[in-house]
Amino acid sequence: MSPNSKVKIGKFLSPELVLIDNACTARDEVLKAMVGTLSTRGLLAHPEKLLQDLLEREKSSFVTIGPSTAMPHARCQGLPAPLIVVLLSKTGLLYRENCPEMVHLVVLILTPQEKPTLHLKMLAAAASLLRKTEELFPTLLQADDAVSIMKIMGRIEEGDNG
Repeated sequence: MSPNSKVKIGKFLSPELVLIDNACTARDEVLKAMVGTLSTRGLLAHPEKLLQDLLEREKSSFVTIGPSTAMPHARCQGLPAPLIVVLLSKTGLLYRENCPEMVHLVVLILTPQEKPTLHLKMLAAAASLLRKTEELFPTLLQADDAVSIMKIMGRIEEGDNG
């Protein structure tokens, strides 16, 4: 990847890493489910450490994009390539303590520890995509499967010219 190339989030999405309406109702449950999904598929060397790091980081500072989207992220030792897990909650979940606003979309971004520039590019690309909540949410909330969610996100991302 050249230093000036733009990252496309759609390139890193896969149906088995898109979760819809699971039983999670709060941030810690969501992070545990997302890390568990990666661990079950053998994609993480140290899932327990990652979960602990994510929980600690999200307690002290978290990234939200608009009122309905959260974007936890981490750089991971031993990760060969970036991973993205998407969780769509149609009913919403409590992501931030003492905040009644429901989060409907959580996008977990993991990148290799030794690639900080890639990490920043992925965060920027995801933030750009997720800022389009007015266009994204009505359509996403109607999606019934992982492939549909990926297609919707891909269409919106492809329309991103800036």
